[in-house]
Amino acid sequence: MKFNSIRINDIKCIVWYVPLELNHSSYILSSTLLFAKQNNIEFKISNKNLNKRGQINVLNDKVRYTDHWFSKVTYVDFILHSNKKIRLAFDLNDLGYYFSRHAFKIADVVYKRSYNPKFINRLATSKKSKIKKMGLPFMVRPNESPEPLKLCFNYLIFRFKQYVKPNRSVFSRGIKIFPLVYKELKRFFYTRKVSDFEVVSLNLNNNIFYQKRLFYSKDVDVKNLTEQRVNMIQILKNSFGDVFKGGLMEDSLSVKLYPEIISNISGDQHAFLEEMKNCGICIYTRGLKKSTGWTLSEFMSQGKCIIAEQIYNDLPFKIRHDVEVMFYNSDEEMIEFCKQLVLDENKRKELGENARKYYDRYVNPKTFLESLLKN
Repeated sequence: MKFNSIRINDIKCIVWYVPLELNHSSYILSSTLLFAKQNNIEFKISNKNLNKRGQINVLNDKVRYTDHWFSKVTYVDFILHSNKKIRLAFDLNDLGYYFSRHAFKIADVVYKRSYNPKFINRLATSKKSKIKKMGLPFMVRPNESPEPLKLCFNYLIFRFKQYVKPNRSVFSRGIKIFPLVYKELKRFFYTRKVSDFEVVSLNLNNNIFYQKRLFYSKDVDVKNLTEQRVNMIQILKNSFGDVFKGGLMEDSLSVKLYPEIISNISGDQHAFLEEMKNCGICIYTRGLKKSTGWTLSEFMSQGKCIIAEQIYNDLPFKIRHDVEVMFYNSDEEMIEFCKQLVLDENKRKELGENARKYYDRYVNPKTFLESLLKN
């Protein structure tokens, strides 16, 4: 039985399995919990550890199987009144050519965040038949976290098992993992809640917002991403002066390398959201490995007028050019769109209203799972 063939009334219980990564999977937790509450369905956090090794890499036209951990996957069970179970896997990896071997083995449906047909088509038919487009997740936690102690305990144990082998160094390695896990849990419980995105700013002034952090790596894609972000900020700053808000998030290396484009806005998640709410026009660019970044969802949540780089991955619900966003194909076109929208308040309002409608139908954690049921 496929997930989208069931009715809400068929569902007796929803079970969420604690993953090895909380930043991306926070969206799945928030969505499943809200779906359960809205439909009076029992919600449980399982003690079972479904996290396993095993990756599939289909880059360069070859299918390679490795024993690496696949951390960015989380599982949800839908238990029906008939006692049948449908297991969903949410593959939240940035990389469109990496897949979880275990997800295909134990799940009935695999929803892929970075869904790219070029890579999907390299999978075996049995795997392709299970995989579906996921949409636009972003980091957001429930207003009230369910069973927080159980979540924290299981996460600690599962992460410990991931990194610590049963040998003579088990104690020393275990001591080292605690600060890392504590930092991850602290970030999860500090991150913005669903309700923070429900307070919508109606400010559609002509200020232009773009703020990014740098990633530091020798990887070619990371270097290209850094160059793109720096170039974008310089262009916007030079073209629009005080109308432009944002820049590079401040850290020791960004201050050393690009002192002239450092933002005066804090890199804190809450400060980012509040400053974004005060701007009418928001610029979106891609994430790592051409993944679809969280900021697109965040901009939509506030009904902003969005000028966006083309999206590289497929979505279950298409975002339309000149309806929900303005997609640009070059820096020159991006600047031209900015100039037009700075002067056109009615167009800013139209695009902002449509962006918020898209968010409410397909991205909002309150509606995400139901939209999958219907798709």
